[in-house]
Amino acid sequence: MNEVGPPSFAILCVGRVGSEHLVSLLDSHSAITCLGELFAPARGAGPRRATSSVPRFFETEHDDPWAYWAEVRAGLRGQTIGLKLPQSSLNAHPRSAELIGPTGVDVIRLRRRNRVAQYVSVVLAADTGVWQSTDGTYRHQPLRIDPKRCIKALERIQRGEARLDRLAAGHRVFDQTYEELALGHGVTEIQTFLGVEPQSLTSPYEQLRTIPLTDLVENYDELAGALADTPFAGDLKVEA
Repeated sequence: MNEVGPPSFAILCVGRVGSEHLVSLLDSHSAITCLGELFAPARGAGPRRATSSVPRFFETEHDDPWAYWAEVRAGLRGQTIGLKLPQSSLNAHPRSAELIGPTGVDVIRLRRRNRVAQYVSVVLAADTGVWQSTDGTYRHQPLRIDPKRCIKALERIQRGEARLDRLAAGHRVFDQTYEELALGHGVTEIQTFLGVEPQSLTSPYEQLRTIPLTDLVENYDELAGALADTPFAGDLKVEA
């Protein structure tokens, strides 16, 4: 039995779904402490974001996620304490999943309905070096997307989402999409789900891509044709 209690909640997600925005929103609530990617992979982790002000797991001498969590939690305010646990963290530090093993941990399952836009976001970020709106803005130049690479990436996203759904099984789950979050929808409901009095929340993050995929992707028709007979054809009907 671990002496320290588990997180109150965890945000389970794959990449490029607005998770840092959601973490910032929740952390701005007076009764919530929401931490960012504490279990980020050491390789390519980059500088800490504002939502990960405490040392990350790989930056400490810990090899036990519970001992690390006890140290992190010792200095935190409030009783509603959560963290972001994306697929990349689970891959880098598999034992981090132990923190949400107890069924009392609530889960926010954040995903993106338009997985094509999700993949394009990865390509844009890799091309420009701008991964968050606090890093700058995209150079919105015409972009060519390789259909075969895109489909393989979408299949990886699909497998990752399925894995996270299995991890969330048995927990109380709030499903939230990137598209709803971008419109400001669901924020009040998430607070109610977490058992806190809803407040007006703030975040420094904004949506980076401001033009439609049809204008950004120069071979959009080719891409749409390649996706037509795949499970991802419907994603293009969701613009966000």
